[in-house]
Amino acid sequence: MNKVFLTAALFACTWLLRADTCEPCDLPECPCIGPDCPKNIPPGPGKGGGGREPCVVFCPEDFAVFTSEPCGTRVEYGTFPSSFGDCGTLICLPPSGAFFPIGTTTVDCYGVGWGGQIVGHCSFQVIVWAIGDLQDNAPPIGDLIGIKNPLGGSGEKARPAGKEGFFEVDVSDTCDPQPYVLIGVLQNTSGATVAAADEFLAGPFPKGSRLKITETRGGKAECIPIADGTMSHVKLNGPAVFFAVDAAGNASKPQLVPR
Repeated sequence: MNKVFLTAALFACTWLLRADTCEPCDLPECPCIGPDCPKNIPPGPGKGGGGREPCVVFCPEDFAVFTSEPCGTRVEYGTFPSSFGDCGTLICLPPSGAFFPIGTTTVDCYGVGWGGQIVGHCSFQVIVWAIGDLQDNAPPIGDLIGIKNPLGGSGEKARPAGKEGFFEVDVSDTCDPQPYVLIGVLQNTSGATVAAADEFLAGPFPKGSRLKITETRGGKAECIPIADGTMSHVKLNGPAVFFAVDAAGNASKPQLVPR
């Protein structure tokens, strides 16, 4: 089984803490809360009209659920997050009742003001445990669907879809809602089976991505945006192959790009 592991860095800025903590905050919209916090906090944008208190969102404790399904399960929050003050609408992502994959998922809850601004935030974790030795070992299914040249220039006598090197990504997975496709260069074959791709990999390309794939000799392997950023041009030094990858690291067998 091929495994592909990718690391992504995600930077997020949130400013409202759980009610049992108190940390410094330099932003005017960040109310300090907790038993040891100073009482003379100036009101910021979170302060509602009519003298109401700034929004404070309270999340439940982290909790775990168990499932016998190989991918995950739908989770209803036992205790729904609550709020105090001028919080407007309270929303959580993922919402209660959503599908949670096996593993740990962070739920972010926000107080959304009447103008659409975030005025409060808290988070908690939902851990989904698999009963028994359940693992997601099924690779995703990926394909490149040939499309006509979306950039124009071929008129009514355009070559058949895909023959000009334009494709749309189609990829699906039993467990992962967001699998993707990677594209590289053929290294060697055994009959009609592609054995491996080289070190240069273009992607990740999720379902619906539009690509132009060009095979050259001696040029620079690269992936650049074209068509005002709505498409990617993948340039490769040799026969192009593609394969699909899911969040568990399962990878499908590489296939030659259709020509």
